[in-house]
Amino acid sequence: MSYMYYNDGILGWVMYIMRFAFPIIFILVLFKIFSRKNNSFDNLPSDRSNKTPLDILKERYAKGEITREEFQKMKDDINR
Repeated sequence: MSYMYYNDGILGWVMYIMRFAFPIIFILVLFKIFSRKNNSFDNLPSDRSNKTPLDILKERYAKGEITREEFQKMKDDINR
């Protein structure tokens, strides 16, 4: 029955092979996409969850993101 749909030439063989290759390639691409999403949390620094709010505040002050006055105010808010 499949002979009716494919010619005997090169195009017939290519189409015959693609009939089986396309679903396999499609499944592999889907697997790659979903496995990448699951591993996206592996790239986060491991010490990120161990930092206290005061540690994060000190880092922001050291980087120059906040002024001394902002640092003191936020530090007081954290210590309450």
